[in-house]
Amino acid sequence: MLRRVHHDVRGDRPPAVRRYLADMRRELRGPAGAKVDILNELGDGLDDAVEAYLDSGLDREAAGRRAVADFGEVAEIAPQLQRELNFAQGRRTAWLLSFLIVIQALIAQFIWTNEPVAAPPRFSPGEGYMLLAHMLDVFQYVTVIVGALAIAAFSWLGRRVPVRPGMVWGVGLFAIVALVAKTVMALLLVALVPGMFQQTLSLMGAVQQLLVWIIPTCYVLGSAWRCLRIVPMPSPLKAR
Repeated sequence: MLRRVHHDVRGDRPPAVRRYLADMRRELRGPAGAKVDILNELGDGLDDAVEAYLDSGLDREAAGRRAVADFGEVAEIAPQLQRELNFAQGRRTAWLLSFLIVIQALIAQFIWTNEPVAAPPRFSPGEGYMLLAHMLDVFQYVTVIVGALAIAAFSWLGRRVPVRPGMVWGVGLFAIVALVAKTVMALLLVALVPGMFQQTLSLMGAVQQLLVWIIPTCYVLGSAWRCLRIVPMPSPLKAR
């Protein structure tokens, strides 16, 4: 059976409902897609409540005020919704970080094996160089594992174990440190190859650097920075 919907509820919401949703939109911060989903779900719930009050005989404005009163003040509801947005931002950052590390590692391996300057006998890496390369490999494995754990914590695992919003802040900080450390180690490995930086960078090479390394890394750093912005820094005093 199709549910009867009042045309003036969906198409023209009562002023109280519109103000409530606008205030909530200004209050919430987080990934745009997740924020839209939460506001749409909230709007649907308010529309249902308005419709019920219209069926009981109230006029449109009175029904809107009653529906908003039933849902609670923005200051009371926003922290609960913000928690979901915080987790969505942490989950998004963890996904981006893990994906970036894997893709860039595969591309770097392909480029490195096809780079004449770095191939024997022109370049014979010493023990220190091999140790640094091994450290980078291990560091990337650890980063992907941490990213996978964060994804689980902010999704299905978070329903089974206590997950604090401060973990979102921690994921953001970890992502920034991981990307900076990875970049430094990778640049060191390139710089230690004699003649590598003396090569002329072509236009296609510059575009490749931008599309493969610089822009994606900056994009993930931006997502990590938003984790730090939307969640206050955890206080050691509050944890006691």
